[in-house]
Parts: sequence; C-alpha cells; structure tokens
Amino acid sequence: MAAIALDPASGRYRIRFYYGGVQYHRSIKTKDENKAQSILRRVDDTIQFLEQGRIVMPPDADPFTFILSDGKLTEKASVKLVRTLADLFATYQEQFTEGAKEANTRRTERIHAAHLQRLIGKTTALGTIKTGTLQEYVNARSKETWQKRPIRPQTVKKELDTLRTIWGWARRMGYVVGGAPIEGIAYPRQKEKPPFQTWAEIEAAVSRGGLSKREKRELWDALYLKKDEIDELLEYIRINGKRHWLYALFVFAAHTGARKSEMLRSHVSDFKFEQGIVIIREKKKKKGTETTRHIPLTPLLAEVMKDFFDNHHPGGPFTICREKDESLGETTAHEAFKWLFRKTKWKMLRGYHVLRHSLISLLASRGVADRVIMAIVGHLNAETTKRYTHLYPRTIQAAMALVFGEEEGPVLMGDPLVKSPEESPKTTQGQ
Repeated sequence: MAAIALDPASGRYRIRFYYGGVQYHRSIKTKDENKAQSILRRVDDTIQFLEQGRIVMPPDADPFTFILSDGKLTEKASVKLVRTLADLFATYQEQFTEGAKEANTRRTERIHAAHLQRLIGKTTALGTIKTGTLQEYVNARSKETWQKRPIRPQTVKKELDTLRTIWGWARRMGYVVGGAPIEGIAYPRQKEKPPFQTWAEIEAAVSRGGLSKREKRELWDALYLKKDEIDELLEYIRINGKRHWLYALFVFAAHTGARKSEMLRSHVSDFKFEQGIVIIREKKKKKGTETTRHIPLTPLLAEVMKDFFDNHHPGGPFTICREKDESLGETTAHEAFKWLFRKTKWKMLRGYHVLRHSLISLLASRGVADRVIMAIVGHLNAETTKRYTHLYPRTIQAAMALVFGEEEGPVLMGDPLVKSPEESPKTTQGQ
C-alpha cells in the first residue's frame, strides 16, 4: 500500500511504497494534492498488476521509475546530472532518504546550504567550482559576523563539510561526476576554547577587567556547576518551573549528562526502574546507526521520573512531552530554557549543555578515568576532552611524582595519564 506525505521543507509531496521487499520513498515533484492523490492511486494499481503478473518489469528497469510511469517504461531511465549549486542542494533535499538523519541535522544542512549559495552563487555550475572558489568562500565568510561576533573558523569548516557530504552523496547517486574540491583549503587560525571553569572562577576573571563581550561570553560558555549549585538550580526549577515536564527534563540532564537531542527522543520504556538504569538512544557514536548506552538511575532521577510518569505524563511513548504522542520540539525546549532563567542569576547559563559539562567536570575532578566518563556521557571529541583534563589534579600530580617525587602516594589506577599494568608494553629480550 502506497502513501503520500507533504514535505514541509519543499512544499512538495513525497510518495512511499514497498516493492520486492525494498522501500522506495522519493519526491513526486508536485505541490498539488489532487495530482498527488492521482499518482498514489496509479502506483497502487501498478504494484497490484505487477503482483498479479499482468505486467512484467524489465530486469534492467529502475523499479521506482517503472512503477511511477504506470509500468509503461521499458528501458532503464537515465539519470540527469545536477548542473548548478542550487540544483545540488534541491536534489538532495528532495531525494535523500527521510529519517536517515535527525531533523536538527537536516535543518543545519539547509542553513549551511543557504550560506554557500549566497556567497558562491546559486547558478554557479558545479564544474566551475574549484579549490580556489572554496578558498574565496572561506575568506569571505570568515570576515562576516553573527550577532556582532565574527564567524568562527570551526563554523566555516562545518559548512564546507556539509558541501563535501552532500556532493559525495550526489556522486554515489550518479548525479555528479567527481568529488568536492575541498582538499588544500586553509582556514584562519582558531582560538582554543577556554577550559571548563566554576562560577567563582569565571566571575573572578570577569571582575579583573580587560575582557571583550565575546571573551566574557566564551567564559560563560565554559561554565560548569558544582554539586551544590546543581542542587540549587534543580530546586529553583522544581518550585518555579510551572510545568512538570520542565523539572523532569532538567533532572534528566543533570543526572545523566545526556544531550538535549538524546533526551527529546527518549521513550518512557527506556527507564528500567527495576534494573535501576536508563537507556540513552545515541546517534553520534556510529554514523547512520542508533546505538545506546546504559546509565544507572540516581535516587533523585528515579523518584522524579516515576512521579512524572505516574501523575503528570500526558501519555504516549515519549519521555518528555507536553501533548500525548508528541515529543517535545527542539525550539520549545530552547525557548523554555530562556524563559525560565531570563530574570534570574541563572540567566548566565547558555543551554542544557551546561549540565552535561558539569557532570563531565565533576567526574574528572574526582579522578574518574576518561573511558568511564565516556561510558556515562557518550562520545567526547578531542576538543572537549582537552577542556577538562586540567581537572585531574591528583592524576597529574601523581604522574609528575613518578619522575621527581619520593615515596609519593599511589597513582589512581585507570587514570588517563597512567597505563595500567596490562596496558603497559611488554619488554622483549635484547631491548
């Protein structure tokens, strides 16, 4: 049975059907609902005729094209090459498999595509885009600002990474020949992000003066809350949140270190109270695959979520929601965060990631090894890891003592700077 759905991004209808155990889901390139319904009926008829043997599909035919042509196409359709930058992005938006990427990832791709088309030109032929063209893009984009702040080199690089990804997809699909000319691009030197710091440390740095607005903002972006500050924050939300899902969301974040996107796709069934764990649905660990990690339920998290599910949850599968069967949207979660703290001392907080940073930093400051931290909060990139390694004072001190100290205390086994006996390289005879 085929089905149609309106794509809100393009305003065009898409059709989905199964044939030969394979799902086909593509744009039918019309905004007219009546025309889309007509195509839907014809597709259902053609599939039925194929199953009944009343028509036969040629072995070299493309099933989607054959079925969409009412079974009249007798030769394999040729693929039309994408010519311009605008065509590349439009084809990708129409044809890329729905659900293969998260909605916020697709939204970011559209933003990147808009900047690339604005500066390079929508009608620019792909064949004329060379490394020099993209270097000019990098130079021009790096001079722009957003909210009075210069565009960071990391942002420009992500935009070209999006171009590389989409261009590579188009090449695999046969829409373009060759890959994106990304190699050899030079980016402006970027400033390393400040390490995670406490509220008191940031206030002291700001009070000394001499910092620009951007530097102050970067410092507050590096904030991590201490345990008593987390408790104070959660108590403020419990009293002032006015929506039960808000308190549940913040306790979820603080006591698991889960990303906002991970919490928003969480299901009620992921909370295994009898086993004392919550399952976090990941997307970043393995490309194209949803993986999971298991985190112990703290007493507070178990108490809050049980109460929320039993007494306040509107129903449906999603953990955090306002309406039955509807997960909380990214925008709603973001606006709720800003509204909750807008006139309080907590207005310095930049987003839910502060609670993730806080858990990482508190674990590090207690000497917990990298591999254990990552088992709790998931994958950490090298840039993030560098920002909390200074919180291993005992580890670093013990490591230095191995060389210069005398009868120092034992190094914490499992710390990232010291290998355990089984990890140490074995010596061989003659070395």
